[in-house]
Amino acid sequence: MLDLDAWRPVPTGDGQSLSVRAQSNGKYYQAYNLSFMEPWFGGKKPNNFSFSLYYNRYENYYSSKTAETADDFFKIYGASIGIERG
Repeated sequence: MLDLDAWRPVPTGDGQSLSVRAQSNGKYYQAYNLSFMEPWFGGKKPNNFSFSLYYNRYENYYSSKTAETADDFFKIYGASIGIERG
């Protein structure tokens, strides 16, 4: 730790972030999210790269039908990618 010759000021691999999220109230609502962020993408300059994936499902609580019909539930899928150059 005190060896200054071994110290590298470019934090390759430092600061990466991975997030996983799940949320539900049982049958009627589910939400899932996965995201990743790399602040030093490409090496020496602080180039930020990130991506995110998500899925949400909502079901009609008051419906007397089964959840197999299009009127009873809907789904949302999504993805995003971001690049910020430093």
